[in-house]
Amino acid sequence: MKINEEILDPSKTLTLKGLDNYFNELISLYNNNNLPKVTLLSGKKGTGKLTLINHFIQYCFDKDFYDLENKSIKSNSNIFNKRLNNIFPNVMIVKNEWPNKVKIDDIRIVKQILLKSTFDDKPRFIIFDDVELMSNNCANALLKIIEEPSKNNFFVLIDNNQAKLLETIASRCLVSKVFINNTERIKIIEYLINFYKLEVVVDYLNSDLTPGSFLKYNSISLNSQIT
Repeated sequence: MKINEEILDPSKTLTLKGLDNYFNELISLYNNNNLPKVTLLSGKKGTGKLTLINHFIQYCFDKDFYDLENKSIKSNSNIFNKRLNNIFPNVMIVKNEWPNKVKIDDIRIVKQILLKSTFDDKPRFIIFDDVELMSNNCANALLKIIEEPSKNNFFVLIDNNQAKLLETIASRCLVSKVFINNTERIKIIEYLINFYKLEVVVDYLNSDLTPGSFLKYNSISLNSQIT
């Protein structure tokens, strides 16, 4: 059985389940013009950190197409669809995952982009996922950029706790440790199962799999079955 790979892509997740406190805090900081220039979200991979940021950014740029009560993106949002196609100039996501590991040249490209003014003088968000897995050279190059962020540029660094993050990077950030308890973990996973009508072959009740890890390993298990 082949499972739809789209469910593994946080950028396509229209509804944010859980993480209410983190989401509300980001919105409060933004609305009060107190959002830090560099935010570090730290926690186990699969807890929904990238989904959280995607929803926060959608709210910032497109309130008319965001259902705040249900934390849901309206799929007919022009900005949402531009972001899906990587043509929305005010958001840049750099994913540091195999086989496309971040290189020094990637950091240089980011630096060049930051020299340009933002569209309509609105904020620009630069997101680095799996930042803890960067090489020392790339991490030090990133450090130089975030030390003095220019006007309207906001960095969000996502640390998935898979390796030790450079302390010099963490010290430049407002650090938010993202955690979901077991009850919330199960609730989110069961929502995903019902929403996507998933066949479940991985035991999520008797494990500590995060929702994202459950989707990944359940998909791998389904796709590896020989029928």
